[in-house]
This record gives sequence, C-alpha cells and structure tokens, in this order.
Amino acid sequence: MPSEADRVIDMQLDIGAAFMDARARRCDAVALGNRWIRSGYSESSGLCSGCGGQIHPGRLQAVPTAHRCTKCQDTHDRQEAARCKR
Repeated sequence: MPSEADRVIDMQLDIGAAFMDARARRCDAVALGNRWIRSGYSESSGLCSGCGGQIHPGRLQAVPTAHRCTKCQDTHDRQEAARCKR
C-alpha cells in the first residue's frame, strides 16, 4: 500500500500532467486557428476538409470551428490515437 507521501506525489504529478495537457490543447487550438486564417477558412462554409461534404448544422452549432464532418473526425481521431500508441 502506498504511503501518504507517495499519494501526494502521485496527485501532484497528475495535476502537473493535466496542466501540460491543457497547455498543449491551447497551443494546438491557436495553431489550428492560424492555419484556418491563412487558408481562408470560413465558419459559414460548412464544408468538410476530409470528404468535401456538408458538415451537419447541429455539429457546427455545437463546434463552430469544426472543419470535419463527424465521420471524418472520427476517422481522424482513431488514426491519431493509433499514431500516439506507437
């Protein structure tokens, strides 16, 4: 059974990891926004960058910056997850 000190250290490491994850997500979001601006992306276009089809209006309402339809986003997420496991 871990000691109290070990539990505190584990908790501190978890908090640090959560902050690093949040920072990485913010940096990724800023980089993505900059790419959209350079590419002339328009939220009103509503076209999927994966398949070129229309992004469902409900998805755009929930995630206005979405640039993939749910099917393409799911495929992308699975590929990224597989890449990260290597």
